[in-house]
Amino acid sequence: MSATNFDPRSSTPGNLPFPLHRMNPPTTMIWMMSDNTRRHLASVWLKKYPGGFGVLSATQYLIAKVDPRGNVQQLMEPFKRFEMWQIANRPMEEECPCANFFDPEIGGEWREWEGKKGHHPLCQFDRTAAPVFERAAKEAWSRIGEGKDPQARPDEWRRMREEANGSPIIRSR
Repeated sequence: MSATNFDPRSSTPGNLPFPLHRMNPPTTMIWMMSDNTRRHLASVWLKKYPGGFGVLSATQYLIAKVDPRGNVQQLMEPFKRFEMWQIANRPMEEECPCANFFDPEIGGEWREWEGKKGHHPLCQFDRTAAPVFERAAKEAWSRIGEGKDPQARPDEWRRMREEANGSPIIRSR
């Protein structure tokens, strides 16, 4: 099954029965104003998620659930936190800012690489970005301590992502 923004089984962890919609800081403040504003926002977003959805604050905590009829259920603490790659309203790969990231392997922007699959390996919307970043940073500091260049290979980040996903490494060019 490929990951899509509208299929909750592919975009949410643990097969939650609903997609997760993350609000930005101004929308979170508007959401907190009153029941009327919550109902209005829920009715607008139900057009995008007709089966209901979970509402994430700007800090990525699940604060409410909206059923398919538009009823808002405010959740109580402790709130569960989700990662950026788990939200349904994340940008598609073509419009994500990570397409502009410099990639040492091709010597240009990530969007220019013909063999690219998904978001950049260090993009917050990629499932393995956090483990790849931690491993890359640890290895870079180690190499700097030895007086070497921080990055051993141009394709290092992509290879780390493939290893974190458990998929075989596919060489480009």
